[in-house]
Formats: sequence, C-alpha cells, structure tokens
Amino acid sequence: MRLTYLWIQRFGKLKEREFFLQDGINIIYGANESGKSTLHSFIRGMLFGMPRYRGRASKTDPYTRYEPWERPADYAGSMKFITGGKEFRIDRNFYKNDVREYFVCETDGEQLSLAHGDLEALLGGMSENIYDNTVSIGQLRSETDEGMVQELQNYMANFEGAGSGDVDVQQAVQRLKKKKKEWESRKQEQEIRRQRQLEEMDRQIQYISQERDGLENQLENLQKEKITVGNPVKKLPRLHRQRKPEQSFQKKLQRPVLAILAGILLFWLASRMEMETLMTPLLLVIFFGVILILGGVFELIDLSREKRNGGIEEKPVPLQLLLSRMQGREEELQQQVQEKTTVLQNLKENREELMADTEEISGCDTEIKSLDLAVETLSRLSGTMKIRIGHKLQKRMEDILSDMTEGKYNHISMDENMKVTLYERNRPVALYQVSRGTVEQVYFALRMAVSEILCEECMPVLLDDVFAMYDEERLRQTLRWLHQRGGQTVIFTCHKREMEILRQEGIPVHVIEM
Repeated sequence: MRLTYLWIQRFGKLKEREFFLQDGINIIYGANESGKSTLHSFIRGMLFGMPRYRGRASKTDPYTRYEPWERPADYAGSMKFITGGKEFRIDRNFYKNDVREYFVCETDGEQLSLAHGDLEALLGGMSENIYDNTVSIGQLRSETDEGMVQELQNYMANFEGAGSGDVDVQQAVQRLKKKKKEWESRKQEQEIRRQRQLEEMDRQIQYISQERDGLENQLENLQKEKITVGNPVKKLPRLHRQRKPEQSFQKKLQRPVLAILAGILLFWLASRMEMETLMTPLLLVIFFGVILILGGVFELIDLSREKRNGGIEEKPVPLQLLLSRMQGREEELQQQVQEKTTVLQNLKENREELMADTEEISGCDTEIKSLDLAVETLSRLSGTMKIRIGHKLQKRMEDILSDMTEGKYNHISMDENMKVTLYERNRPVALYQVSRGTVEQVYFALRMAVSEILCEECMPVLLDDVFAMYDEERLRQTLRWLHQRGGQTVIFTCHKREMEILRQEGIPVHVIEM
C-alpha cells in the first residue's frame, strides 16, 4: 500500500490543506505544534474512523480532541492510496450530526464499503490494533502494548491452519467456555426436572399404595364377615337387623307428647261440663282422653327402647339376600383393588423408565466433554504455534536489529509476553542495562518484524518523532534499513538531521514542510 494524496477540509488546527506523498521515504517537517501529529492522526482517522467515548471520557476522546472549533460541520477530508495496482479514494465526514463515508476504486469505479470490511481486506487483514502496534508509531511510543501481544498470539495460533490471524484464539476459547457453561446449566435443569418428577411419582405411589391397602383391609374384613354369616351353627341377630330410615329423636318424640297433652286437654274440658245435662258427651270426652294418654305413654316407651338400641329395629333380613349383598360388595372391592394395583404398577414402571432414561443428561455430558477437549486442543495447538512463529519472529527481529546496530546485537531471546533479552557476544544483557536509544531500537525492530508477519500487504511506516533518542550513527543505520526495506515511509519530525543524513547517504527523500 502507498499513500498518494491527503486533503483536509478541517481537522484540528489544519484546514483546507492538501498533501502529496511519494514512494520511498517522505519527511513531514515542521516546528513543534505545527500540525505534524495532527496529520498523523488524520491518516489514522481516514483508515479507521474517529472513535467517540461516553461519559467523562468523551471530553478527551480522539473525536473531541480534533473537532474544529469553527465550523465543526466541515470536520472532514479525503485520502487516496494505491494497492494491488489500483488507486482508491476514501472520503469521510466525521461530524457527529452528519457522519458520512465514501469508498471507491477510482481505477474501475467500483463502489466499496468501509462498514463491511472491504478496506481491511484490501490491506491484507490489517486491523486497528495491528496498525497501532506496528507500522504507526507515535511520539515516545516505540514500545508495544498488550494489543500487539494479543494480535500476535492469535496469529501464531492460526498461522499454519488458516494462513492468517482471522481467528481470535482467546475469544474462541471464551466462546467455547461460555458454551460449556450453557450445557452445564442445561444438564442441571434436566437433573432438577427429573428429580422433581421422581418425587412426584413417589408421592403418587405412596398415596395409591395406602388406598389399595385400605381396600384390601375392607375386603379381608368383609370376607371374614361373609364366612361368619354363612355358618348355620352361629346365630348373630345383630346381622339380621335392619336400620330404620334415619329420623331425629326430637321429631319422633313430638307425636306421643302431643297425644298426652291432647288427652289432658280433654279431661280439662270434661271437668268444665255439667254432669246432668251432658252425660253422654262427657263420657266420650273422657274415653278419648284416656285413649290418647295411654297411646302417648306406650309410644314413649317404644321410643325409649329404640333409643337404647341405637336406632336399630329388630327386623329380620333373609340370609340369602344378605349373602348376595355381601358378595356384590366383595366383587366391588376386588375390582377397586385390581384397579389400584394396575395404576401402582404403571407408576413404578414409569419411575424405572425415568431413572433409566439418561439420554438428555448423557448428551449434555458428551457436549461438555467435547467442549473441554476442544479448549484443550486449541490451547495445545496455540502453544505449539506460538513456539514455531515465535522462532520466526525472533529470527527476523535479530536480522533487523543486527542491521541497525551493525552486528553489535545479533541475538535475542523473547518470552511469550514478548519481553526481550539482548545478547552481546553471547552475554545476556537486560533492557534496563542499555540506553534509551537502544531500547527504542529494540522495540522498533520488534514492530517491524511483527508487521511483516501480521500484514500480508506492505504497509506505509508512519514515524512521528521516534528518533529523538537516537544518536546520529544509530539514526543513519536505521534510515539505511528503512531504505533497504522498500515500500513507503513517512517521517514526522521537527529536526533537519534526518534530511541531512538521507542526502549524505544519497537516499531519495520527498520533503513536505508544514
């Protein structure tokens, strides 16, 4: 990829400015606060947009930092670049109330989409993270952050399998672990549901068993009673009694009491009559009064006897009829016992089937084991790829650093967190033991090596005042390496020594003054 043209409508302190860039080394020269870093940020914004944060962070986010104070609606610009033999143009309006973007191939007129990842595809998979930690180096930012470590680890894990770092290993592992938790939750739900079903079946079995036991006891007692009734030797008058229709004792008592009272009333009337004139009616009244009183007394005696017998009337029932009734009741009880037995047997069979039916739970276990195996395999392969790609990265970094230091440091070691140890004549030297300039060279070499591994496309290298700690000899060696590397380099600087060294070395340079 090579940048060819930049046009800024308004961006930070820059307005109505255009810049033409060439292949090879370009120098953007200007005094402090002349807009060099603003131009550097503009290129990044044209590639990836201007992020806006929320809350308190919104006051210092990149969007707010470069939003024009005057005419914020003109917060926009254009950029042209060449890749794959074709020229492309990106137009962006960053203004929050009118965000627009336009991406087109000017060679053939094809309309492209930034939102759908067409630019990332053209740049060979260059992501925002990779860009910030490799080819784009800001002021005092030679060291890498955790973003590049993560990108490199993803690339290492997938290099041989996919040929690129498209798959995020940690995200893949997290997704697998999340899926495992979902299956574990599903398994737990299945176990809880099955346990509840078993408990409900146990309650039903217990209830039906108690009902059946009660019916069996009734049947057993009835069969014993039937044997006793059918025995001609024993006489059980109690079994030959029949209960009268139920009627309250108070209601039965009313009739004899009323009869007695009526008799007394007749006697009272008789005492009021004159004997000489009403002899015959008097005798009739006395006669009926006696009858009523005697009838009431005798009925009271019967009621008293019935109450003592518990309301049972001595009414014989034919033996054959009694046995027939008992036989019917016995058959009814036997049928109920059989029904309860069938229901109980079905419940027990269902319970056994439920206990044996572990298909869903076993399926959950299988999925959980499969996910564990996938995580283990991915982690193992990731570790293997890290070792293989780590050797490749280390070798390329050693070559770059050796060229930049004229062979002084031609061997390094690097751990999984990309912490580097230098070797000078086979003697290990920690980074805290060397100068700041050497440290920045080490991390510069690391960035360049990683960019070659992670980026399929040769990207422009953007360097914003990164050589401040380099002495002239180290700077000369670094500029030589950048020229030998090829491609495009854009150096933002407030010093003239880069231009002077390049001219002394006979290296072509395109200078743009701010």
